[in-house]
Amino acid sequence: KAAAPGTTFLTASIRNQTLPLEVNVQRKALVLQANKADISIVTGREQPLPEVNVIYADGTEENVTTQVKWESSSPNLLVREGNMKGLIAGRATLTGTFSNVKVTVKATIEEEIVKYDIVPSEIRTNVNKSQSVKVTGTYKNGKTIALASRIKWTIENEKVATVRGATVKGVAIGSTKLVGEYQGRKLEVTVHVKPRLLKLEANPTTVKLGIGQSASWKVQAIYDTGEVVDVTSSVTFVPSNVKIKASRGSVQGVSKGSGSLKLTLDGKSTSLRVTVK
Repeated sequence: KAAAPGTTFLTASIRNQTLPLEVNVQRKALVLQANKADISIVTGREQPLPEVNVIYADGTEENVTTQVKWESSSPNLLVREGNMKGLIAGRATLTGTFSNVKVTVKATIEEEIVKYDIVPSEIRTNVNKSQSVKVTGTYKNGKTIALASRIKWTIENEKVATVRGATVKGVAIGSTKLVGEYQGRKLEVTVHVKPRLLKLEANPTTVKLGIGQSASWKVQAIYDTGEVVDVTSSVTFVPSNVKIKASRGSVQGVSKGSGSLKLTLDGKSTSLRVTVK
C-alpha cells in the first residue's frame, strides 16, 4: 500500500533466493496541461513533442514532459524518441498519458510552403487608423492558402503601433516592424505611421500665360498635426488637355484656351487652373 511519494524496493525471499522489485509511489495526478492545444507540422520535418506539466491533487505542479507516453491517432504522424514527424498531409490527434491521466493535442500536418506573398509589402497608416495585412502561401504543388489569420503577429515597437489578429493600428508617428513566423520562416512587414493628410493647397491656384510662357507652381500638404509640408516633389500631376504642358513645379502654355493641372497625393487632390492667351 502506498504511503508517501518516493521510490523503494520490495524484496521477496525464498530458499536463499531473493527477487527485488522497484516500487515508485507517485502523487495523485489531477490534470495534465500541454504548452500547445494545436500544433502544425510540415511533412518530412521532425520536431519535439509538446511540453507537459502535471497538476497534482495537492496543488503542486511539475514538468513531466520526458515521462509522458504519446500516441498518434493517425499513421500520418509518427511519434518516436521524444519527437514527432509528419509523413503525409492530414490531421491527427496526439494523446499523452502520465499516471493514468491523459491530455490531447490536435495536429495539422501540411506540405511545405515555398512562397509567401504579403499584401501590402509595407503598411502605411495614420494615428488611430487601422490596416490589415494579407498573406498567401504557395505549396510545392502550386496550391495556395490564406495564412494571415494563422500567423501569430507581434509588433517590434508597440509605442508606434499595435496588432490584433492581422490588423495593425497606428499609435504614434514613427516606423516599426510587424513580425510573424510560419513553418519556421520569419515574415516581416515595415509599418509607417504618418500624420493624416487633411488637404492639399496649390500655390498659385490660377495662372495666365501666353503661348510658350511658363509659370512655377508649388503644393503644400496640411496634416492633422497642424504641420504644413511642401510636397511639390511628391505629388502626381496630370494636365487636363493638350493646351498646357507640365513638368514638376512648372506649367507651360501650348495653345490658346484653358485647362487645369490636377495635383494628387495620398488620396487628396487640388488643381491649378491655367488660362492661355
